[in-house]
Amino acid sequence: MYGFELIASTVAELGFRQVFGLMGAGNLPWLCHGVDRALFEYVSVRHEASAVNAAAGYARASGRVGLATTTHGPGIGNAFTALAAAARDNSPVVLLIGIPALSNPTAPQRMDHRSFVELTGAAFHQVEQPEKIASTLVRATKLAYQTRQPQVVGIYNDHQEKELASHDAPWGPGLLDLPRAAPAPTDIARAVDLLSRARMPAILVGQGAVHSEAKEAIQSLGQHLGAAFCHSMLAQNFFDRDQPDVGLVGVCSHPQTDLWLRDADCVLVFGASLNNLQTKRQKLFEGKPVIHVDSHLLNTPDFHRVDVSVIGDARLTAQALLAELCARDIPARPPAAALSAQIASFYPHRASDDVSDSTGIDPRTLFQRLHRDLPEDRMVVTDGGRCIETLHHLLPARDARSYLYTSGFASIGLGIGAALGAGYAAQDRPLVLVCGDGGFLMNAQELDTVTRYHRQMLVIVMNDAQYGSESRHLSHLRRDGHTMSMAAAQWEYRSYEALARAVGGAGETLRTKEDLDNFRITPEKLRGLYLVDVRTRPDFDVWVEWAPKKLGLAAAPASH
Repeated sequence: MYGFELIASTVAELGFRQVFGLMGAGNLPWLCHGVDRALFEYVSVRHEASAVNAAAGYARASGRVGLATTTHGPGIGNAFTALAAAARDNSPVVLLIGIPALSNPTAPQRMDHRSFVELTGAAFHQVEQPEKIASTLVRATKLAYQTRQPQVVGIYNDHQEKELASHDAPWGPGLLDLPRAAPAPTDIARAVDLLSRARMPAILVGQGAVHSEAKEAIQSLGQHLGAAFCHSMLAQNFFDRDQPDVGLVGVCSHPQTDLWLRDADCVLVFGASLNNLQTKRQKLFEGKPVIHVDSHLLNTPDFHRVDVSVIGDARLTAQALLAELCARDIPARPPAAALSAQIASFYPHRASDDVSDSTGIDPRTLFQRLHRDLPEDRMVVTDGGRCIETLHHLLPARDARSYLYTSGFASIGLGIGAALGAGYAAQDRPLVLVCGDGGFLMNAQELDTVTRYHRQMLVIVMNDAQYGSESRHLSHLRRDGHTMSMAAAQWEYRSYEALARAVGGAGETLRTKEDLDNFRITPEKLRGLYLVDVRTRPDFDVWVEWAPKKLGLAAAPASH
């Protein structure tokens, strides 16, 4: 057996059905062998960043580890932002790359791959002996799942082409059977000490709770505590709709959510990072006891005070907490009935006055139309962009794995790759990608990948002919008396539906409220690639137009 045969066979034994990648000298032998032997489907993207984004999208939507591959040097170099975003989003991804042979020290694509990878927050595994290829791949795959962090495996080119007398492939039943991390009883006791004194606890869930599939256990615990629920950006739609979920926390939270959480006297966190954006620079839970639960020590918050840290699987920890509450005869508290009634009247359709005009469409009106017309089992993927800030509240999905936010690294342009991967996990469910025009144009070449592989994707391009967040920042600087031109952040408006048509898809352009009124989601638009270019108001600002007063709510300043 040659090294490249061992790589392809190990990929298949690990259960990877798709490999997202871009071919080069560092990966073509094993990719071609795997395709020729039908060991896996190779999804050939047009840019290396899209390979990693697709693997991350597949991982988050499926609950499995996603596999990507690039060549060395510029191949991995082009994937830097995507790899950093996967690390920030806790996406279990394995990236398999080639490394120039040690016997070729002047190779033009030679670089310090380990240092480069570790800058992104991903882990790096160098295969030093060709016989160790399989065991290294298995170890990296297990670590990706356990730590929810991307793992990069580097294999020398000459090792791939070497005939092996033996190898250490640990194949067999239960190859990826991984035990869940049980919490320490002492940590459970300390956490219950705090919870037993709380009168209005709140439970915040993040990606770790999604990864653990802990919804039922956390809801049962919350019901016993009489707690209010809330979620991070990476755990949208986690709770059942009949639960007291006050919504998204962080810089994109609704002002009313902040008010609901203001009176909480203890915060129990499952698998959320508590970063500055999530906690509004640590002010959201200031002065409240915080209990943090995560399955891996690497994911313990770096910047936020934690009173009790529990290292354990979210589901097992929620079950242990409930068992300890019952063992101490701490009775179940009545549900927050008044809160549940307020939430029921507030969700999911937040009424707003439509502010569409001759310059473009109000994005909130579009999102509410999409929510009404798209099938309930839809998969929603978002890119970054100014208009997207209201999407999280107006276009829900059926569960947390059906809604993917891709801007954990505060980057735009990652959505179309993530949507491509999520589509493979979603099978026959309708997939919609919502992105700004700036982010869309950074990776618009992947429209070709969608049609080459006959995938379905409804692409909504929120087109305001500008980098919206930067234009907002410039507007604030101008209001402060700085004389700065807006021209650098803006450009001439043009529709991009022709790009979809050029690669075999279809599309249409919505420029006015009348166009939107006549727009329909038909079955034909949910087959293949369909792009809707939406001319949005260039001056729309969610922080101004959200207008909580119109909802009959007390206004609270949004930190941004």
